[in-house]
Amino acid sequence: MLEVMMLRLCGNLAFYLWGISLIIAIGLTLRSVVNSHFDPHVMWMLALSALMACAWQFGIGKSVGRRCNDYISCGQGFGQKNTILAIWVSYTYLTPVISVAPSCYIVWQNIVNSWQLWRKGRAART
Repeated sequence: MLEVMMLRLCGNLAFYLWGISLIIAIGLTLRSVVNSHFDPHVMWMLALSALMACAWQFGIGKSVGRRCNDYISCGQGFGQKNTILAIWVSYTYLTPVISVAPSCYIVWQNIVNSWQLWRKGRAART
């Protein structure tokens, strides 16, 4: 009974902690972009390289998953990355502007996941 009550109270805690850490990481990156003196073309190239890496990894995951009859899990396994560590390492030990690429990857992977959930919900309604 205690476990059920704790699960009800803290069941979504991991999601909210993840959301808060995501907001902090992207906020730090945005601050470094605003305060940097780098050429905007460099920023755009980092963002586009993150988009290409995200699309490539989700695509490879889906194609591998089709062979294993589990394309959703394989697509998520290849595309979903823990990039918070990459942001921290690049922000702490490298130039903070380098953290633009992993931050953009987070944005792109969440856009891809949202789009996939939208498509699945739309298909379920029809």
